[in-house]
Amino acid sequence: MKPNDTGHRRDRQGQATAFKTPEPVLFLIDMIEGDQNQLMAHFAYYGCARINAVTWLQAEDVQGDIIRFRKEHSKTAAYHTLKMAASLKQVLEAYDLPERGYLFPARRGNRPKKHFRQRWVEGQRVSEVSGKRVCPVRSTQGFDKALGVAVRRILTAEDSGIDEAISRVPEVARVGRQAFFGVSSHSFRRSMLQFLFYTKGWEAPKCMAISGHKSLDAFYRYIAYETQAAQSEYALI
Repeated sequence: MKPNDTGHRRDRQGQATAFKTPEPVLFLIDMIEGDQNQLMAHFAYYGCARINAVTWLQAEDVQGDIIRFRKEHSKTAAYHTLKMAASLKQVLEAYDLPERGYLFPARRGNRPKKHFRQRWVEGQRVSEVSGKRVCPVRSTQGFDKALGVAVRRILTAEDSGIDEAISRVPEVARVGRQAFFGVSSHSFRRSMLQFLFYTKGWEAPKCMAISGHKSLDAFYRYIAYETQAAQSEYALI
């Protein structure tokens, strides 16, 4: 398995693997290397967002307890505003985010990792001096690679400390390491929706208000709605 191979990144329904409880997701995030990558994953999970939308977040998009995802980076080409989850607020307390510009600025070349704000200023300077158009934000491919490495660590247990780490989180120990087969960047958004729908018992329209889905059919497909299980229960009535 290659370092960025996450097991074809698909479950049996042809979609990214998802979890119905937060513990496996948070365990996965802890396995991802790099503060920037971990923060992106937290935004994708607690913001119920696609990773591309996360990479383009700007400081002014995260104000107070509101997150705004811009329409130009939305699959539905529409603005989506979301009240920030308390858990994400707690995560953000550990970060010194830029006061302006992109939250996840691109890193240039092979230079050492730098503070978020310093990278943003440097990226602006490169663009202004050279006149070249440069992508100002972190690439989704870079995040995917880091995520793939984390999933490989979990699946192969090449790291001797992984088994011990798994044993310390009962829910992760229950689902087992193979439950992470098929994880991709979509897993964070899908996991939050499955948690809200299946575990918290939210009705579909309420979940759709968080995810931004426009149709019930699209929402049910996205969360891999368990039609067969529902029909089996109905047959007992």
